[in-house]
Order: sequence, then structure tokens, then C-alpha cells
Amino acid sequence: METSQLPGRGIKPLLSLRKHYKLSIVIWLLVVLAGIPVAWIKGKSYYSAESVFLVSPTYMKNMAADQEVQLQSNSQYREYVNNLANTVTRYDVIQRALKKLRQDGVDVQPKALTERKFIEQLQRLVMVRAIPDTYMVRIVLAGDKTETLDDVVNAVTTSFLETVRDEQIYGSAERLNTIEDNSTRLRQEIVELEARRVRLAEVLGLTSFGDSAINVSARRTPYLTAGTAGA
Repeated sequence: METSQLPGRGIKPLLSLRKHYKLSIVIWLLVVLAGIPVAWIKGKSYYSAESVFLVSPTYMKNMAADQEVQLQSNSQYREYVNNLANTVTRYDVIQRALKKLRQDGVDVQPKALTERKFIEQLQRLVMVRAIPDTYMVRIVLAGDKTETLDDVVNAVTTSFLETVRDEQIYGSAERLNTIEDNSTRLRQEIVELEARRVRLAEVLGLTSFGDSAINVSARRTPYLTAGTAGA
């Protein structure tokens, strides 16, 4: 059936376009030409910065069990990821990130906001989303300025990683310091014992302290003793 023969008295857009296609083109051009400057003036650009971290389903060895801990189900893993996502936007984590930025000479806090208000604002703006079908998690911050977005995202990510490390491995910094101190002390003792061994070998006239090794000085001693007794 032809479009012009459609029944009823309703609006027939296809028929209208066919009859007035030149007018339709002119109207479309006018709308586009008028919309471009309006969009240019009224439009607002938004930028975003993001970082990605990996959440392994296999947990590290610990002092209780000399084996890695495997999360048994997908629900356990998702719960663990959600817990980490909430940690990213925690008040103390963002506060620690801002403190590190100030120490580096980067001031991202607006003059009109107090530190508490700015941290609460970042808690709402920072988005943490798991990337589907991967072990990756995104930390995203969007805004209309590009100057400090990457600084804030990097600082929050670093603060989050340091916080998780300190909380999941309790006293890790102190333990590492203790291990390093013990290692230094033991190396010093080894050096001192080596020096004592050399001095003792010189006094005894030995070249080796091994049970199976034949010492040249020790092998000559009986002959010298026998010669003295015969004389």
C-alpha cells in the first residue's frame, strides 16, 4: 500500500517528509547551526583520572600455616573486594593521602572548604569499581579540571595500599626492622668469628679446622717431636 493511501486522518510523518523534504533539510541545518554555539557556550567538559590495582584470590603465607590461603568461593572473593573498595574511600585513608600531597608541595584543597569537608567531598567523588571478569579494581576521580586529578588518584591509591599492607600484616614495619637488625648483627658476628678463627689458626699452626682435612703443620709435628726425643 502506498504511503499516500494510508487510512485515517492522523499525522503521517513519512508522507510529510516526502512532500516537504527540502523544508525538512533546511530546518535540520538551522537546528544544527544554532545548537553548536549553544553547546559550546553552555556545555561543560569533564575529565577523569584512574588507577587500577589487582586483588589476587590467593592470600599469602602466614605464621600459622606454611601455605597460601585460597578464597574458596566467588562470593567470598567479591566480599573481600567490596571490603577493599570501602577501604579506599575511608576517611583516614584519604586524610593520609592529602597529608602526603601537602608534604610534596601539592595543595589540592579548595580555599572555601575545610579539610573535613574536602575529605567528605572526595569520599563521594572517588569511585571504586571492580572490572567485570577480571581481578582488577578501578579507582576513578572525575572533575572539570585536569590539574590535580591524577595527583589525588595516585595519592589515594598509594595511601590505600600502605594502609592495607599495615592492617593485613600487623606490625610489618616493625618486623622488617627487627629482621634487618638481626641480619646486620649476625653478619657482624660472622666477620668477628672469621677473624678469631684466622688468629687461632696462626697460633696453632693449622691451615684448616676440618675433621677430614690433612693439615700440613699438624702432619710435621710428630717428626719434629721424635727427632727431639732421639737427640
